[in-house]
Amino acid sequence: MVRVQQTFMALMSAVVLLVAAAPAHAALYDAAVLGDNPIAYWRLGEAAGAAQALDATAYARPLDYAGFAAGDYGQPGVVVGDPDTAMRLTMARPTISSPNTTDFAFAAGQSFSLEYWIRVAPGNASSTDAGVVCKGYDSAQSRPWYLSRYNRTSNGGTGMVDFYLRDPGGASNFVASTGSVPLNDDAWHHVVGIYDSAMAEVRLYVDAILQGTATGVPAAAYGANSRRFIVGNHFNRVFDGQVDELALYAVALDNVDGVGGIDALSRVAAHYEAGRTVIPEPATLALVGLGVLGLLRRRRR
Repeated sequence: MVRVQQTFMALMSAVVLLVAAAPAHAALYDAAVLGDNPIAYWRLGEAAGAAQALDATAYARPLDYAGFAAGDYGQPGVVVGDPDTAMRLTMARPTISSPNTTDFAFAAGQSFSLEYWIRVAPGNASSTDAGVVCKGYDSAQSRPWYLSRYNRTSNGGTGMVDFYLRDPGGASNFVASTGSVPLNDDAWHHVVGIYDSAMAEVRLYVDAILQGTATGVPAAAYGANSRRFIVGNHFNRVFDGQVDELALYAVALDNVDGVGGIDALSRVAAHYEAGRTVIPEPATLALVGLGVLGLLRRRRR
């Protein structure tokens, strides 16, 4: 009898701790991002009708929402169980963009990283080479720019993302995903594009898997132009899918010390794993506790 009571109390204590910890777990992903000092981080979890995507960093650089229907807000986000939501982009061409064209540029020789999560349904209507995120190539091209695109017809129709830089002289350097991770499966996928000035490289990760490397990339003031930072399209190429947890960093996220040699496990994979965390709801945990209580009562009889 005493042993049963002790077991019950231990199990119930564990349940209580899990319930109490559930809100803290909800901050696991954003804590991982903010812990790496992004220069901007938009969770894209605003309620329907919101005019701006708020920046979760101390820099407080919001982006403007334009052209979104009420149903485009509040889409289920990356982290299961996290109340923070995502945004849906459609062929109606809603946009998320910076009101200040001088924001989100990088000085020549500055490493930087672009990170986001993407969800694309089979049969999506995205334009060929649809812009997901870009700075410097919205309705016109202004070099040097950076851009991440989605192509629905590539890799045997499973979709492709890339990270693309063009310098002032018009030279292009980019890496595209290889198809090792199918993208149009209506699941969330983690994308990180990196310019590493120390190694003169562009690298791309999808779900923490290195997709490739472009070498000999010249130092340039990428994004230092008169065009907008924009999410959802570039030029006339429109993205049809969902985007969540968008962040920019003034470092190579897989080479944060800038010395050389990549270590994706340090930060890229850490963010990916944090995004895959499933957060149990407190009500679910309480039901587990009640189930334990019922089991122990039956054992006592």
